[in-house]
Amino acid sequence: MGSLLLAGALAASLSLIGILLSIRALRRSIHRWLHFLPSAAGGVFSIVTFSLLEEASHFLNPLTIGGAAIGGFLVAGAIGLIAPEKSECHGPSCKTRLPARARRILLADSLHNATDGIALASAFAASQSLGWGVAIGVMFHEAVQELSEFFVYLEAGLPIRRALRYNFLSSLTIFGGIALGLSAIEFNAIFSALLAAASAGTFAYVVVRDILPHTFHHADWRDLLAHLIAAALGMGSMLLISALFSHA
Repeated sequence: MGSLLLAGALAASLSLIGILLSIRALRRSIHRWLHFLPSAAGGVFSIVTFSLLEEASHFLNPLTIGGAAIGGFLVAGAIGLIAPEKSECHGPSCKTRLPARARRILLADSLHNATDGIALASAFAASQSLGWGVAIGVMFHEAVQELSEFFVYLEAGLPIRRALRYNFLSSLTIFGGIALGLSAIEFNAIFSALLAAASAGTFAYVVVRDILPHTFHHADWRDLLAHLIAAALGMGSMLLISALFSHA
C-alpha cells in the first residue's frame, strides 16, 4: 500500500511541472514559443486519445467503447454550452471565472488521471516490480502531458499560479482511481476501460474544438507549417515515451 501511494504521489507531483515558467530565464524562451505550443499539445492529446482507446479495446467491445467515448465528447461539449467562453460578464466574478476551454482540459485530465490510478492499483496488486514499471510509464507520460495541458491553460488566459492550481487539483483524481481500483479489484479492468474511453472522447473534443481552430486560424503558410511541425513534435514525443515506457 505504501509503494502504491508513493507512486500516486510522484505522478501527481508532475502536475506542478509548469512551475518552470516561474524561472525568469526559462519563461522568456518558453513564452517565445507559446504561440506554437497549443499545436504541440494537440499532437500529444491526439496520441493520448488513441492510446486510451487502445487500452479500452482490451476489455470492451467496439460498441461500448464508442458509446463511452461519445459520452465523454458530449459531456465536454456540454461544459462549453453551460459556460461559453464569449458570454457577457460584468463585475468582479469575471476575474475568477474559469474559461470553458480550461474546464474541458480539467475534466479530461481528471478522468485520465483516475484511469492511471486504477492501472497503478491493479499493477501493484500483481507485483511490486510490475507496479513500479507502470508507475514509471505513468510519470513519463504525465511529464509531457501535464506541461502540454499547462500551456493550454495559459492560452485560455489563466495566470501561471491559477494554471498550476488547476493542474494540481486534476492530478489528485489519481488517488480516487487508486481507491476505486482497490475497492473493486476484480472489476477494475472494466472500470478502467470505461474511464479510458470516456477520457478519450473528452480529449478528442479538446483537439477538435480548441486546438485545430487555433492551428488553422493563421493564413500565412509559414506560420501554418510551424504549427504543423509543432503538432508533429508533440505526437513524436508522446509516441517515443509510449514506446519506451508502456503502461503494459
